[in-house]
Parts: sequence; structure tokens; C-alpha cells
Amino acid sequence: IIPCENIYKKLLIGTITVVMAFEAAQATTAFVMPSIFSTSGSASQLAIKTYTRISISKSRSKPCTMSTNQPQSAASDRYMRRGVSAAKEDVHAAIKKVDKGLYPSAFCKIVPDILGGDPAYCNIMHADGAGTKSSLAYLYWKETGDLSVWKGIAQDAIIMNIDDLLCVGAVDNILVSSTIGRNKQLIPGSVITAIIEGTEQVLETLRQNGMTNIISTGGETADVGDLVRTIIVDSTVTCRMKRSEVISNHTISAGDIIVGFASYGPPATYERDSV
Repeated sequence: IIPCENIYKKLLIGTITVVMAFEAAQATTAFVMPSIFSTSGSASQLAIKTYTRISISKSRSKPCTMSTNQPQSAASDRYMRRGVSAAKEDVHAAIKKVDKGLYPSAFCKIVPDILGGDPAYCNIMHADGAGTKSSLAYLYWKETGDLSVWKGIAQDAIIMNIDDLLCVGAVDNILVSSTIGRNKQLIPGSVITAIIEGTEQVLETLRQNGMTNIISTGGETADVGDLVRTIIVDSTVTCRMKRSEVISNHTISAGDIIVGFASYGPPATYERDSV
């Protein structure tokens, strides 16, 4: 939570900012995300903590402001020169007419239970990946020869999906498919092995911490050297959950309390690597 002197408070969730306005003195004790906090020590807490370390810390020093018309930063300009869009305006324009699913205000698109045919359930399919961090891992590996860095890329590709599922209340019954696109001239089989084994290790860690039904279903490894300079690592997840447990932004209202975790301090018991 970013400290503010006025009544507006921000909490970064994935790639969006939820802005809440409420009188602190009159706030109730209701949680915005009750299902996430329902099980003590569960994997939902694991993913939330992993996720907040990545996202909330990026905005701690930003001023509290309601304006959305701020000029692009120098960092954004550098992204654009490299062909990377921070806001993805053209992508949002492309999908604006696409059906938004059962809960248009939810962070992920949620559809009826096609997999089970139960009107009390719904399905979510979501895709994300490690993005340009793979290029940093490539540089580190080339400098040091340390293959363990690729487990971090495998973890990132998974957690970038898990944290988005958490935003809609999905914490279990998740199938994971991995997709790797590589330039075979630069990325040998040892790197592919490290990523695949790292993926299985990350999933096992999640299972040990309460996310008992998160299962790998395999994936695809493609040699696309004419398209990819080094390597790109993505994942797609599919989840089936109860509609009654869905978290959607349309249910957020004045008087709710947002609970955030600090992104600093000693590591949790499940954090075996320094990040």
C-alpha cells in the first residue's frame, strides 16, 4: 500500500492499479479478497508474497496521484525504441469488441464451465511468460556458465500466471502447459533441460505449500531461430473454480479494506533462493 495523505490508496495487482477511495475512520473489516486469506499457510499466500515482491516494490516511491495523463518516462521511451509497448494501447484496441466473459470487471477472462458443465463452476485459461527477462538470463549464463539461472526463468513464467489467477480468487485445480521458443544455434539442449526441470521443481514447491492440484501437462519446444534471437519462455494455465469464489472488481466498494504485504524483510520459509 502506498502511503498517501488523502483518502486515496493504491495497490498494484499485476499490471493494473486498483484505486480505492474510502474514509479510514469508517472503514469496515471486510476484506476485498476473502478467499485468498481463508487458508493459513496455503500456497495462495506463497504466490501472493512472491508476487508482491515483484510488483508492489516497483511503486513504493511513486507519488500518490489520481492523474493518468503523465508524460512517458525515459524508461518507457527506451522500451518503445526496442519495440516493447508498456501500455499496449494497440492490443487493448484490438480486443475491445471481444466478449469479456462472465465477469467483465475481473482481472482474467472467466467463461462458463465448458470442462465440467456445472453452472456453479467456471473456467479460466490464461497465458503469460518471463518476457524480456530471458535475455538477462542468457547474458548471465553466457558470462558465468551457471545453468541454475534458467530455473528462475521457469519460475517467472509460472508465477506470472499464478499471480493473475490469484487476482480472481483461483488458487487450485490448475493445469500448466509450457511453451519455449528458441534459437537452436545459441540455446543448447542443456538450457532446455534446465528450464523443463526447473518448471517441475517450481510446481512441486507450490504443491508442498498447499496448492495441491497444480499439474504440468507438458508443452511445446519450437526451434524458431528466424524469429527469436535467443529464447522466450511462456506458460498457459487452465483452471476450474466455483463461481461463488470469484473475485471481481465490480464487487469492490467504499468501506472495503485493502490488505498488502511488505515486499522487503527476511525471506519466508519457502523461499530457498535469494531474489
